[in-house]
Amino acid sequence: MYDFFVSYVWPVVIIVAQSVLMLVVLLIAIAYVLLADRKIWAAVQIRRGPNVVGPWGLLQSFADLLKFVLKEPTIPAAANIGIAAYYGEWDDFWGSAGQLGVNLVAILLAGTVTLAIQRLLYERRRERHLSARA
Repeated sequence: MYDFFVSYVWPVVIIVAQSVLMLVVLLIAIAYVLLADRKIWAAVQIRRGPNVVGPWGLLQSFADLLKFVLKEPTIPAAANIGIAAYYGEWDDFWGSAGQLGVNLVAILLAGTVTLAIQRLLYERRRERHLSARA
């Protein structure tokens, strides 16, 4: 059993780990190359580059990735409810209604959390500003 592990399993584990490490390094490098590209084109257009997410915009590419991954359209789910009800496909109707409900709850939750974090950060900044004046 030990020979099988050393001869077959361990090399596969090493190859997978090296592949994942290479993929992570490449993705991070590409994210920063994209950031550099955006900053260069911002300078060409005489405007400020991406500077909103993270210090000096260093996390902008990762924010764009997160936005792309989490973007979920709600219109097809809502449209499918009406079509399924018209044709009497009640399994599809309830499935689409459930999906629409999940989408709406996720949107409301994300908005509420975002506003709560913004309020917390605003209050911290305001307290710091008022304490610096006193």
